[in-house]
Amino acid sequence: MAFIENRIAEAEKTILAELTRLDLSHNEAKVMFNLMIRKNLTVAELAAHTGIARTEVYRYLESLLAKGIVHTTFDRPQRYYALPYKDAIDHLVQLRMSTLRSVSEKKDDVNRIIDTLIGSVAQNPEGENDAYQVIIGEDALVAKLARMIAKTEREVTMILHHEELALLGRNDVFAHLRKLASKGVHVRIKTSFQRAQELVNVRGKSPVRIEKISAPLSLNCMICDDKELVIFLNKGKAAQQKAKVFYTNSKLMVAAFRILIDRF
Repeated sequence: MAFIENRIAEAEKTILAELTRLDLSHNEAKVMFNLMIRKNLTVAELAAHTGIARTEVYRYLESLLAKGIVHTTFDRPQRYYALPYKDAIDHLVQLRMSTLRSVSEKKDDVNRIIDTLIGSVAQNPEGENDAYQVIIGEDALVAKLARMIAKTEREVTMILHHEELALLGRNDVFAHLRKLASKGVHVRIKTSFQRAQELVNVRGKSPVRIEKISAPLSLNCMICDDKELVIFLNKGKAAQQKAKVFYTNSKLMVAAFRILIDRF
């Protein structure tokens, strides 16, 4: 019995992590998980299995019903069913895509509203202060890198180890770099990974320059136009730990890391 409970707990942790990435709350995901593995449940049974109060279970079920991934019966008491996992994921992905498409289509209109307000309110003067961000999560990291690369006019210089190269490769960041290099921007990657050329340049058809080096494992970074710096922070040995980067436009830090990069 303990073995089965441990398996359920491990599976729940994995599946909740996936479901919450698609805009389900932690408790909505718990309700979905229990409906998936137990096929159908009443509110009282859901409350017992999840440890969530019955009044709250009703609220989460209402939300899941509205999303279209749970359905119910005419029985008394009502029983609730979840879509199979694959169908639920497909449905939630489609919902997310529709929402994102709608937001994207309206961005110009919303931006015009903001522009009209800018001239109507008191503002602090813009300064030249250095700024920084700590960005957590692979999706946010990749989006940040893509924006930095898109703004680059002269040069991108990187020192990357195998793990960081793999992360950028599976998220198509190298495609952005190859496109940049094809426009005449100098793109240089320093790495100790022996198969970097194959990973970055796709059979050598791109002018992205790969330099083989031996660098400290703690040095993983990217500099764009000597204006912006991203440092890939150590993810540690835990596979489930989220990717994390430190970003800054500090001229002093950018210059310091430029010196470090040029040493190798």
